[in-house]
Amino acid sequence: MTQLGPDSILVAGRNFGCGSSRESSARSFKYNGIEIIIAESFARIFYRNLTNQGIHLITCPGIARIAAQGEAILVDLEKSEIKNMDSSWQLACDPVPDYVRKILAHGGLVNFLKAELKKNNQFLLRSK
Repeated sequence: MTQLGPDSILVAGRNFGCGSSRESSARSFKYNGIEIIIAESFARIFYRNLTNQGIHLITCPGIARIAAQGEAILVDLEKSEIKNMDSSWQLACDPVPDYVRKILAHGGLVNFLKAELKKNNQFLLRSK
């Protein structure tokens, strides 16, 4: 059994996260130190929930057929490509949308919104 942690990249197939629309499933990845998930496609709500948690989700057709457990993978978000560190394969992936990059740069949606409000001299009011 492989232990997952901060240096782990999870690779999955098509429609990853289908049926996992609750925030608790998204938080479980965050709490286990997963920072990047690469899949052929993601369930829409699952994609949004994990993005809100600050987890990088990369769509890469063909990844499930080519990646092997335990191999070192390099993810280049600027070039939108993923490759094996031994250079035995390289795949183009879908570019991460700009609005998602902004959320991820802040570590998730809550931090992004706080930064945006502060930047615009607005504040969140908490009700008691």
